[in-house]
Amino acid sequence: MINGEFKVQGLNIEQEKIEEVYFDRDIRPRLIKLLNSAQYTIWISLYFFYDRKLFNILKEKQNEGLNIQVIISATQENHPNKNNVKFFEFNIFDSFYRLKMGKGIMHDKFCIVDLSCYVCGSYNWTWSAAWKNKESIEIKNTSGLLAKYLNRFKQLKKEAMDQTAQV
Repeated sequence: MINGEFKVQGLNIEQEKIEEVYFDRDIRPRLIKLLNSAQYTIWISLYFFYDRKLFNILKEKQNEGLNIQVIISATQENHPNKNNVKFFEFNIFDSFYRLKMGKGIMHDKFCIVDLSCYVCGSYNWTWSAAWKNKESIEIKNTSGLLAKYLNRFKQLKKEAMDQTAQV
């Protein structure tokens, strides 16, 4: 971190460049594989997160000692479903933040794994996204773009922490 911003110097010599794109029903299996491969950190910023399988992988990874941080739109609280992951369940993670917006919504959908690659796209981590919707994601480790997502996560986390401090 330089002057409060993440700077990614380049790829690890042993790390190959990643540029992948997935659509529709190919997304969830790739996310599962990526999350299972994480060794250090998983940072997530999503509008909605209801997928119990992905949630359970995060729980397992935290039990292995990984740093799990989750930011979710406070809008999710208004969409109860008996099969969905409930808001209070996210409190088990190292850091869990609800982000409330004024007139708009926090609509970001990205995940950073091991501070070395990111996933972004239209995909919310929900049953509908996995089985019904037309969705897309990209998985990349481009250093300049990775730094932008790291800084975006930091910004959203600060906003959520500031909201919590005001309560």
